Amino acid sequence: MPISPIDEIKEKIDIVDLVSQYVKLKKVGSNYQALCPFHSEKTPSFFVSPSKQIWKCFGCQKGGNVFDFIMEMEGLSFKDALKILAQRAGIELKEVDPYVNKEKKELLDICELATKFFQKQLHESSKGKEALEYLKKRGLKMNTIYEWRIGYAPNLWTALSDFLQNKGFSRLQIEKAGLCIISSDKSYYDRFRSRIMFPVFDVQGRVIGFGGRIFGAAEKSDVAKYMNSPQTILYDKSKVLYGMHKAKVEIKRKNEAILTEGYFDVILSHQLGFENTVGVSGTALTPSHARIIKRYCDKVICAFDMDIAGNKATERSIMILQRLGFDVKVALSDKDKDPADMILEKPEEWRKIIENPLPIAEFYINVAKLNYDKNTLEGKKKMGDFVLPAIKRIQNKIEQAHWIQVLSQEIGVKEEILYEQMKNIRIEDYDIDFSETTDDKSEQTQTNINGVDSNNANKRLNLLENFLVAILYKYPEYFYLIPNFEEKNNQENFLSERVRKFINDLKTNKEKSIENIYKNNVIAEIIRSLPKESEGGFEGFSPEAEINYILKEIKNIRLQEKLKELSSKIAEYEKSNNMELVNKLTEEFNKLVSQII
Repeated sequence: MPISPIDEIKEKIDIVDLVSQYVKLKKVGSNYQALCPFHSEKTPSFFVSPSKQIWKCFGCQKGGNVFDFIMEMEGLSFKDALKILAQRAGIELKEVDPYVNKEKKELLDICELATKFFQKQLHESSKGKEALEYLKKRGLKMNTIYEWRIGYAPNLWTALSDFLQNKGFSRLQIEKAGLCIISSDKSYYDRFRSRIMFPVFDVQGRVIGFGGRIFGAAEKSDVAKYMNSPQTILYDKSKVLYGMHKAKVEIKRKNEAILTEGYFDVILSHQLGFENTVGVSGTALTPSHARIIKRYCDKVICAFDMDIAGNKATERSIMILQRLGFDVKVALSDKDKDPADMILEKPEEWRKIIENPLPIAEFYINVAKLNYDKNTLEGKKKMGDFVLPAIKRIQNKIEQAHWIQVLSQEIGVKEEILYEQMKNIRIEDYDIDFSETTDDKSEQTQTNINGVDSNNANKRLNLLENFLVAILYKYPEYFYLIPNFEEKNNQENFLSERVRKFINDLKTNKEKSIENIYKNNVIAEIIRSLPKESEGGFEGFSPEAEINYILKEIKNIRLQEKLKELSSKIAEYEKSNNMELVNKLTEEFNKLVSQII
């Protein structure tokens, strides 16, 4: 049987060589040790095993093989990691569906040529030069304009289409790339005309779509100020974050993303030095956007426009981000200015706003003060209705009490009354529908599991077990993978009582289990997100692989407490310079590592 490309890559790429390109490794016994690149720490808890060709961090619990490392480090899907590692190993990948991949390549070529066409129009045509001056007035420097490949679409019906046809592409291909429209009478015209063009890039920096801002005489007409590419096989605006190709490294380094709305917001933020900025241009933040950000960080600063629409966008974004476990804060700009305006007119003030973002509850209180009169009874009620759900979502009771006190002082209502009012609020009534799914369900599951704050073992275990129950509910034919926890001497008896009960109900009382499972919103959401089996299988999702992965992770978490304990003791004895005990405990630590990695 011929060796698979995945196994061939694993054979050719040494895990130590790969990891050492990103972090400084120190040899400890038969393994290598380093400070983890995925979380902040002072004592190394990141280990690489050359014999097993795997890595593991016992601080943040992340680990895996060469594929897992490059996916985590670069924020890539498995497919993209496979391509990068294959190229590094000098292995040619055979495409599964040559027609689909050929079409994608053709559309990428079209988008690249269109970008060059728009750039040429911006810098060489008379109207383009006017657009260039406009960009400069908006605060963009020439090197920034070139870096982001901004262009101009002339006010001509078929200029781009004619150019692309001369390059050998058909009208149908140009339409599939989202760049022309073919009418019912078979006539065609360019989608973007008289617009400043912002190429939209995937995480690898390839142009996959465009956003266009109206410019010139057309500004006085009724056409939309901004127009975006339609959905294509390359571009889905609900799953693309503008600027992520440039921001991903800085986001990972800072463990924080700044989230804005517009193209100018993102570009000017980068120009000012905030290179961890991305945008949701052309749409509101979606759960898919949030999951992409989760690959890189755990903290988000929302920096949206503070008009009414901006407030609503920020509110919705906060709810989505909170649901996915982010630490969320808000950059509150002047009411009539978007971030781009603030950066242009008051750059130092904007810098202070970003460096000192508001906690969520403070943002809600400030917005309520802008929109309601706290001196009237009606205004007090509306402020309470607006702010209290946000305070109730805060998990820390001390923080919650602080903001109740602040709100009480703002509107002149006793704290106990606000607490009573808050008790009657059902958070689910204010929550977001998470039924939206990603194309790669397996990637979504892994992302959600790995995205949890791993310092909180109970929270991580809870989520892993929720996924386990959801997968078993959806695919009961995989029950055989679950150890028989009813056997008293079973060494694999590591599942919690809660999940054992769920599993027992699934086996013995399906009707009761359905009722209990759908009372748990998280499990119900996961069930909805899991793919249906088709004639072609699960399209990359493997229930068996997911269950085995979850069982392994749950078991590892149970074992890792001992490693954390040892790590703390090693650090303690290092401080007192007791090297005899340090060496003894390090040896014990390495033995445990070899068992778990």
